[in-house]
Amino acid sequence: MADQKDKAQKKTVLNSFKKNKATRILNTQGVLALLAATQVQVNLAHQKFLPLVHLMISKKLIRSKADSDNESSFNCVGSHL
Repeated sequence: MADQKDKAQKKTVLNSFKKNKATRILNTQGVLALLAATQVQVNLAHQKFLPLVHLMISKKLIRSKADSDNESSFNCVGSHL
């Protein structure tokens, strides 16, 4: 009697482990799919807006970080003269 109960308990633990493993795999795949979808959205946004940013910099509508860094260092030097 105790032997059957022990076997039943082992089977329950094994089934529970298999279900948890399957759930972990599904959760991992879901997270990876979500990350991949997010990366695709970021890439699309990057492809759409990066040319616009470059155009705005070339037309001097906005300043790039390099321009502002050079200008601020120039202003610092100029202010001491």
